[in-house]
Amino acid sequence: RALNAIERGGNNRDLMRFYAYNMTTHSVAIMMNFDTLFTTALDSVLDPFIADTTAKSIYTITTDENKVNLGNLIIKPDSTELDTIINLYATTVYDETTTTTGWDGTSVTGLDAEGFLTYYLLHNSPAGSTQAAASSSSLIQSFHTNSQCGLPWLCHYNSSWDTATEEECREYTQAWYERRNHFFDVNWSNRPNSRLQNIPSNSSDFFLGYCGYSYYDGNTNNTSSAYTNVATYHAIPDPISCGTAGSSETVTLTTGGAISLYTVTGSEDLCTLVLVNEVGTADEYITPVGRSYSGHDWEGQNPMNPTFDCSSDETPTTYCFATNLPSAITTTQEYRLVSYNRAAITPEQDASRFLIKSTFGPTRQDVNDFVT
Repeated sequence: RALNAIERGGNNRDLMRFYAYNMTTHSVAIMMNFDTLFTTALDSVLDPFIADTTAKSIYTITTDENKVNLGNLIIKPDSTELDTIINLYATTVYDETTTTTGWDGTSVTGLDAEGFLTYYLLHNSPAGSTQAAASSSSLIQSFHTNSQCGLPWLCHYNSSWDTATEEECREYTQAWYERRNHFFDVNWSNRPNSRLQNIPSNSSDFFLGYCGYSYYDGNTNNTSSAYTNVATYHAIPDPISCGTAGSSETVTLTTGGAISLYTVTGSEDLCTLVLVNEVGTADEYITPVGRSYSGHDWEGQNPMNPTFDCSSDETPTTYCFATNLPSAITTTQEYRLVSYNRAAITPEQDASRFLIKSTFGPTRQDVNDFVT
């Protein structure tokens, strides 16, 4: 069952999206991602949608993963439909051991909101739900380029982009930040701490989002030659997930000795970042770098003790990043992510741990007496 899989480490925080269906004081609710950019007012979409008493949702399908795009999902809140969704989530068989299983054997995978709502909308065919063509400007008037331009706040840049893609992503990223700044200025009395504060206030043309690689001089006629390296800013690389318990995976740092790591979610899970020395020899040993466990943010460990920044603009925060780690390592060194899972301990083991710390050492009878 899906809920059992969630308990084994799935990210159930994303399921809060379901409660958009419970916002019944509003005639319409729109699910968005942080990197969704609306290009115009949605009146021409929302007015007929509201007027149609049989309409319940409008959605598009992502071209890269063939899933419902939660960056722009328009719904009419309905608490009864929310009950239906929750009941289906709790009772539908979920299995991703093969590519043809997933939710109820439909091949749709993902325990998050995107995975389940794809199954719900595409395979349960709720009345009143309409799929809009992603290219239909008359229906969907937003821009979402996670797969091409990357998330704006991760300072993504791909040196293989051609000039047209580079310019498109530059315009998208800068427009995203401009609208975000405008929202802050107009609506927020106490602006939250944000990485935007690291952008020089006198550099209005700074290529926001490509802060680790480029500075844009404001001349829109220039091509890629308009970008010059800015060594004081480090790119925030795409976050890396820890593997399953018992795994050990080699990872590579990006420019500036940077790495982003997803926070461990399972209550019994531990993931460590280590520097392995003398790789492949009998003298191999590790140097601790950082760790995340039981849903806690990443933290540095001695002797390297790097600082992990977990103040991402995502809510809730799901990843942390560190920079200035030694990236010029030798051929006999490598960074690895090593994952562990602590099996549930018995009452006797729990009692033994406590008594070892609080006495001069328990006997088996002491442990049994403590438990009973």
